[in-house]
Amino acid sequence: MNAFTFKGVTYEVIPNGNHFTVVNEDGFAMVGVKKESDAEKALKEHVLHCEELYRRNL
Repeated sequence: MNAFTFKGVTYEVIPNGNHFTVVNEDGFAMVGVKKESDAEKALKEHVLHCEELYRRNL
């Protein structure tokens, strides 16, 4: 299992069948990826995209 921290939150990359799932420290699934090596980049892109959507809707 791989773990990394982004914006003060620790995420784990866990195998899930034929792909990998990135979960936050509360166990909430954030993104799924085919290759474990893509997990950190995919999570960062997802978080930044969500923050941008949130800002646009304020």
